[in-house]
Amino acid sequence: MYRAFNLTELADFKELEKIDGNKAKEDYDLHRRQVTENLSMSRILREATILQGDGDQIKIDADYVQQNIFPNYKKYDVFISHSHQDLGLVQKFAYYLRHTLELKVFIDSEVWGYVDDLLMEVNNQYAKIRDGLYEYNKCNLDASVIYLMLSNAIHDVINETECLFFINTPHSINGEENIDKRTTESPWIYDELKTTSIIKTKIPDRIQAMVDCYNNSQNIMVDSAEPIWIRNVNKELNSLTELSNNILLRWKNNYERDRTNDALVEFYCILFNIKF
Repeated sequence: MYRAFNLTELADFKELEKIDGNKAKEDYDLHRRQVTENLSMSRILREATILQGDGDQIKIDADYVQQNIFPNYKKYDVFISHSHQDLGLVQKFAYYLRHTLELKVFIDSEVWGYVDDLLMEVNNQYAKIRDGLYEYNKCNLDASVIYLMLSNAIHDVINETECLFFINTPHSINGEENIDKRTTESPWIYDELKTTSIIKTKIPDRIQAMVDCYNNSQNIMVDSAEPIWIRNVNKELNSLTELSNNILLRWKNNYERDRTNDALVEFYCILFNIKF
């Protein structure tokens, strides 16, 4: 990952109002199918199962499962982190990035449902007592292993993706009125934000060359009844770069006017106020 951005104004971004919601959803569903095409949880589980001798404990190759659920994580430009309640907004934004700026976008929710399918498949095979009744401890263990697997895979995607855009809305972050007490109820949002704060920054070669060239020429440097678990994410949010709607609009206008640079290079030029 090179940079992570905090989008607090996206719900008011006028460009998204021009996008038909149904069309954006169809586009999301298409990409979701492409991400998970040919995935059969029963097949993956069967192929990952290591057969043991009589009386031995069954073993499942977790690496094989993870690699087959997330086989192409290196091909994306942008990772979008969001609350599921903002899915309609995210679908429009993803459509905008894909079709206006020609970027490859990964939306974390594209794979969540398939992980739940995997958990159900495992529980049905190894924790089921009878219809509607499962062994509690086995279900808990299966869930912890599978969700840790999902977390590891998401870390890989964030690490390999150039930019992360966090859609910051009241659905994803509580306490926006008190900047020192901002929290999230989502363990996945917390995990993704935490990852952005500790992952090693990787400057793409083309960006480093661009900045070096500019610095050499300018001689400057750039810089419910159920309990709700909450996690303070103030530190993680402060580590993100604020991204305003004005920058998003300038990015789109500059890119449509001159496509000499790819979209992300044009984006960084605006951020760093670099002109070529």
